[in-house]
Amino acid sequence: MAQDGGWFKSRAGEAAAIVFSILAAFAIDAGWDEWQDRESEAELLEALRVEYETNLDLVQEVIDGHASYVADTEITSRLTPADYDTMSVETAARLVLSFANPWTFDPALGTTETLINSGQIALIRDRQLTEMLTTFMNFVDDADEDAAYVRSGAEYVWQQEFRLGGPWFNGAVEESSQGPLGGIDYIASATPDDLRRLWTDPLVRGGALMNQINAAYYLVELERLRGHIEAILARLPDGRGETLSR
Repeated sequence: MAQDGGWFKSRAGEAAAIVFSILAAFAIDAGWDEWQDRESEAELLEALRVEYETNLDLVQEVIDGHASYVADTEITSRLTPADYDTMSVETAARLVLSFANPWTFDPALGTTETLINSGQIALIRDRQLTEMLTTFMNFVDDADEDAAYVRSGAEYVWQQEFRLGGPWFNGAVEESSQGPLGGIDYIASATPDDLRRLWTDPLVRGGALMNQINAAYYLVELERLRGHIEAILARLPDGRGETLSR
């Protein structure tokens, strides 16, 4: 009987060791998976930080551009006949440019779209952040509706300018969102007389003023986007892995 008891204890010990080994293996695998998930999360958060820092710069650039053009159209609307006589060509070119501003916000969405479409967004433990990323996509869609009016309004004004002798170009004052334009300096600059002729045309003036109304609505959407981008960045780790809010 003593030998039988020893045999039983030996077999029980072996079984316990096997069970412990299996559980330990599961624990190691789970720990490894968790470590990999956290590594993946850290990489995703860093990619998002870079993406939304870029978006903040892009949206601010478009906001500044539209705000400047709205201000220039207001200047044109208050010009007196004497102002045209003393105006420089550069000023005239800048004011004509403000009549039609096609610039719109084209956000960087590669990381955000990949996260949402692939389901990897589940790796991010901050549920408020994931909701904010989804909401950002909805805000972009809302802003795109106003952007369409901005683009179509610019096209309308250009068509009216062509009717009156345009287009005009001055590389000293005209830039794209990517920087100065070049290679088309052979196109004449708008003169103060051109500006006067354009502004006294009811179709050009009406189109330019409608563009500023559209820009005002668009600016509201862009400012909402900017605030949302700033809120997203506040929940993302900075270069040191720290977050501004949790």
